[in-house]
Amino acid sequence: MRLKLPLRICILILSITLCLITPQVYAESDIPTISVYLHDEKITFEQEPVLLDGVTLVHFRNIFEKLGYTVDWNETTQRISAERGGSKISLVIGSSLATANNIAYYLEKAPQIIKGNSLVPLRFVAEASGATVTWDQTTHHVMLSIDKTKSAELKINRVIESYAFSKSAHDFVDAITRSNGTKNNGYQLDKITFDENRKEAIVEYTLDFWVNSPKLINDKDIDSEENMDVRIKVKQKIILDEYENWYLSPILRDREYLVIPK
Repeated sequence: MRLKLPLRICILILSITLCLITPQVYAESDIPTISVYLHDEKITFEQEPVLLDGVTLVHFRNIFEKLGYTVDWNETTQRISAERGGSKISLVIGSSLATANNIAYYLEKAPQIIKGNSLVPLRFVAEASGATVTWDQTTHHVMLSIDKTKSAELKINRVIESYAFSKSAHDFVDAITRSNGTKNNGYQLDKITFDENRKEAIVEYTLDFWVNSPKLINDKDIDSEENMDVRIKVKQKIILDEYENWYLSPILRDREYLVIPK
C-alpha cells in the first residue's frame, strides 16, 4: 500500500533535502575583514590580513617596516630576515620554525605565500618585537602596543618566559643532559643585576624540566635509564637595544648553569 503525500509536503521535503546536501558558498564580502592597529593607527597592508586556523597572517614587509625593521627577502631560500638595532628575526616560507634574537621558536602557523604575497604570523612577529597583542573578536581588530615606559624588570621577565618555552631551551637542556627528550615544567626569574647605565644586566633564572634517560649531569657521565626532573640554575647576560627591548646574549661565555636533580 503506497502512502500518498500532498504536493506541498513533497516540495517542502525536497527543498529541505537540497539545503542539506548543497554546499554553502560564501561571497568574499561575507568574510570578516581584519584590521591591525599600532597605537591606534591603522596599518595599511598590500594584501589584507588573513585568518587561518585562528592565526592572523599579514604581509611581511608592511608589518616589519611599521615596527622599524630593515627587511630582506631571499627568493632562493624563501627566507625573510628582519633587523632592528640588536634585534633580529628570521622566518622561512612553509617552515614552522623561526628565530628571534638567536632563539628558535615553533610557530602555530608557518609563513605562507597567498595570492603571490608572503604572509607571516602577526602575533609572533609583534611579540618578538616587544609589542603587546590584543584581539577583539567582535570587531576583528588586532591592537598592537609597545610600552616603552614598562619597567625593565617586567620586560626581562617576559624575555625569560618566552625563552623558557622555546625550542632553544629544549635544545639547551637536551645538550647539557644528553637526554632523549625533554618537557618544560616551568621557570622562575630569580634575580637581575643591572650595570650602572642599566643597558646590560646579569639575569639569574631557573628552568624546571623533565628529561628522558639523561646521560650527563654537570659534565659528569651518569648511567640512567630512568626519567628525571631537573632544575637548571642559569646566570646569563641580557642586553638592552636602542628600541628599549632586552635580549639574551647569544655568546656562550655569557652563560653559566648548574643542573640540580630533584
